[in-house]
Amino acid sequence: LFAAWTGPGDDEHHVGQQTLGAPEHALLVKGADAPQYAANARLLLYTHRGQLFTVPWRPSESGIGKAVPVTAREQPNDGIGNEGSGNYAVSDDGTLAYISSPGSYNTQRLVWVSRAGANTPVPLPERAYENVALSPDGSRAVLQVREGVTHLWIYDFGRGTWTPLGPGTGSSQAALWSPDGARVIYRGTRQGTRNLYRQLVDGSGGEERLTTKRGVIQTPTSVSADGRILVYDETGPDEPDGAGMWVLRLDGDSAPRRLYPLPATGHDGQLSPDGRWIAYQALVASRWEIFVAPFSGAGERRLVSTDGGTEPLWSHDGRELFYQNGSRLMGVTVTPGPTFSASSPRVVHEGRYFRTITGNTSFSITRDGSRFLRIQPVDPFPSITHIELVLNWFAELSRQATGRAE
Repeated sequence: LFAAWTGPGDDEHHVGQQTLGAPEHALLVKGADAPQYAANARLLLYTHRGQLFTVPWRPSESGIGKAVPVTAREQPNDGIGNEGSGNYAVSDDGTLAYISSPGSYNTQRLVWVSRAGANTPVPLPERAYENVALSPDGSRAVLQVREGVTHLWIYDFGRGTWTPLGPGTGSSQAALWSPDGARVIYRGTRQGTRNLYRQLVDGSGGEERLTTKRGVIQTPTSVSADGRILVYDETGPDEPDGAGMWVLRLDGDSAPRRLYPLPATGHDGQLSPDGRWIAYQALVASRWEIFVAPFSGAGERRLVSTDGGTEPLWSHDGRELFYQNGSRLMGVTVTPGPTFSASSPRVVHEGRYFRTITGNTSFSITRDGSRFLRIQPVDPFPSITHIELVLNWFAELSRQATGRAE
């Protein structure tokens, strides 16, 4: 059994079966994840949107026929960062172990957050929001929404309109605005690749493909203030920490290049407004920390965070640098000049907000620096402190099936 993803959307995850030595594989369940086979009960187990399902099945069968999957009352938590794992296990004697999911799966809201931490909800329906980027003039936002296929939407704050961006087939993620607000750059999953694309916000002209490399995942993270340079992450087997920073010129035909030669590592590179510095996160002794280095590569990198950090974000004037540390948003004051100088980190605000799942910074700041646009879970998940155990789970499933038959 294996899980096959054709994209990040819920309907783009499938459960497959491969007979060893056979040239072809079979898809057993579409829109499913985290398969396991319970041999003693002859059950195929899988998850969909945080719910556990079972269906009678034997490995010799290339399909599940007319069998109807049964929803189990258990809800493994699939929202803690282990994509596709399911977060459940079952033993041969029928004991089920899982990490519970107390909150609703698709309930996020978009909120303005002041520096003092006060939240003001944006008048939008609660959905599975995963990433938000504010337009340069602050009048619109591009939102990533997880559905059957993950889509990008443009929301106009003044008019209250909600417009789709990009093709309806194939998922699109991790959107960035061009500095003039005319285009959006994003990661597109198309025919087995996850490369970079851009499209005019008004939808004219269709999407333009920027890269064609196969076997990697490319995620845009920052665009220079003049719109000429795109910084992006490339995730693949050649990256020591899983992902590395790359650069693509948007004003010419030059090939993409690695930002810094190996063994230098890091990802989620964020260019400063003056184009002189790049902030990014890198592993130090198994912990993510925030660094700033000259974008030119000529000079040493400087450690900014003191106790871990992810998702860097510059203020529009370049005088502040923010980053996430657990549930706290941290900030440092940056002194302009030919050398990088920053204050000690301070807490800007604290609260449970949705964390990035695409690798780029998932929130934005207004041009005047007074508010942040963030995604907030409606039912924030509490800290995970225990594992649920269900004894004699096979027997319980059998009793439920008998009851349904009667």
